Amino acid sequence: MLIFWILKTACWFCQSLLFMQFGGTVAQWKAVKKGADWNYGVPAKLVKCADGDAML
Repeated sequence: MLIFWILKTACWFCQSLLFMQFGGTVAQWKAVKKGADWNYGVPAKLVKCADGDAML
C-alpha cells in the first residue's frame, strides 16, 4: 500500500495512538503530504519507519 497524503482530520483526537508505524523509510515518510493539524490531539510524537524513527 502506498500513502501519498494524509487528510486534515485523519487522526484528530486519536488519544490512544502512542506511536505510528510506517513500512517505508524516514525519507519516504517525510515526503508524504499531510493536511494541516492532521494529528491534532494525538499523544504520539514518533513514527517508526523501516530505517529508523521520525518525529511527527
